[in-house]
Amino acid sequence: MRPLAFLALTLATPAVAQSQLSPAQIGNAFCAAIVIDDATALEPLLTPELASMTADREGIRWHSGDAVPVSCMPVGASGSAERPESVLFLTFPGGKTASDRLILAFVDGQLRIDDLAYADGSMLREALSSQ
Repeated sequence: MRPLAFLALTLATPAVAQSQLSPAQIGNAFCAAIVIDDATALEPLLTPELASMTADREGIRWHSGDAVPVSCMPVGASGSAERPESVLFLTFPGGKTASDRLILAFVDGQLRIDDLAYADGSMLREALSSQ
């Protein structure tokens, strides 16, 4: 399925069905949004706390790298049953690559993105807290 079509389908799916999204499906929806540089499409994927931390902020770094990735795909899962992770592989203009991880949490039985671990080991929440 094409990334934009998957993102549209995911975000239009009723909440009951979204509770069945796997870490890979959350990763696909996240990737679709960052490749088209549309941070607004990420909001429904975030935990309420992370959504609150990112609301009304400009220039949030949603991925490793200095440019919008030309491709992004989930390549695996890690973490635990309570705190799953979706491992992403990103490719940037010029061929540079990175591997980021989405840290997921359950909110009312639905998986949501609660943090992002960048390839260098730093975390999105830490970056937001220091701004």
